[in-house]
Parts: sequence; C-alpha cells; structure tokens
Amino acid sequence: EAADVEETQGDRQLFDGWMAAVSAGDRAAFACLYDRLKAPVYGLALSILRVRDDAEDVMQNTFLRVWDCAGQYRPGTDARAWVLKITRNLALMLLRTRRRSAELGDWAESLTGSDEAAPVLDRLVLEALLRYLDETERQVVMLFAVGGYSHKEIAAVLEKPYATVRWKYSNAMKKLKRHLEDTEEPAGKEEHPLWLQTKN
Repeated sequence: EAADVEETQGDRQLFDGWMAAVSAGDRAAFACLYDRLKAPVYGLALSILRVRDDAEDVMQNTFLRVWDCAGQYRPGTDARAWVLKITRNLALMLLRTRRRSAELGDWAESLTGSDEAAPVLDRLVLEALLRYLDETERQVVMLFAVGGYSHKEIAAVLEKPYATVRWKYSNAMKKLKRHLEDTEEPAGKEEHPLWLQTKN
C-alpha cells in the first residue's frame, strides 16, 4: 500500500512537471502527456458519446484545450483528473448540443474502420459495454479498464461519491457478465480482462 502511494505521488509529480513545461510551450512535454493520456481520454469520450468520430473529435479538442490552458492548472491537484474533467465536459457539451445519445446502429458501425485490426473479442466486449451499461457505468468501466484508475480517482474525475462509483462498477460488471455469458463469442472470452473482472 505504501508503494502504491509512493507511485501515485511520483506520477503526480511527473504529470505536474509536464503540465508546467506545456504551459511554457514545451512540445516534447506535450507529446509525453498525450502519449500517457490519449487512451483514457478517448475511452472516456467514447463511453459518453458512443460514436468513434465524435470521441476522436473530443480527444483532439481536449488536448488543444490542454495546450491552450495548461497555465490554469494548479500543481498538486492531479493533472490526469484535470485533463479527464475537460474531456468529460466537452463530451457532455457535444451530447447536449445534439440532444440525443447515439443510436445503436451509429456506434456499432463506428467500431469498424480504424479498429478493424483489433481482436474481434475486444469489439464484442466494447459493444456489450456500450449497449447495456448506463452512461455513468460506461464512464466508470472505461476509466478503470482503459485508464487503470482506482475507484477513488474515478470518483474525483466524475465528481461523484466514492461509494457510488464502487456500486456503479459492481453493477456494471454484473450486467456485462449476464450479457456476455449468453453471447456466441469467439474463443478466449474467459481470458479477456473485462470478463475476468466479472468473475471477481
């Protein structure tokens, strides 16, 4: 546990250093920040919007906002959470502007394209996640599975009570387990990270 705390503090110092450098116009630091956060930023945006193109737009706009506003970040307050809150706000703003969540056909079709080389099973699990979970459950699972964030960190990003995040995650795993068990899946379902989570 002490090692985990030390690692978290080390990560925060690393991200704080990058943010300070980005605010001074350091493109190399910005590239480091992008490489570390692009997956959770995209995953969070996709969990809200459920359309690949929209999620990619939000990801790009998030990092443009980070580049422009890095000087507004207050060191020591968790740079990763700061970036993800920007992502969430932009995604929700886009969702409100369009006044509807994406229809199933829209996002299901969008899972092809640039991800055609991805394992069929990954797309299967992603489709189940997007189809059967509510908005908050999708955000929690995406941040946990894609971003590797703890429930406490997710609670900070989503600005929800820790107990709510834990309950949402548990409920989401039960839903995924129920629907994946009844799916005709390719071999290897039992080894998929999210499937293993439903067993806990």
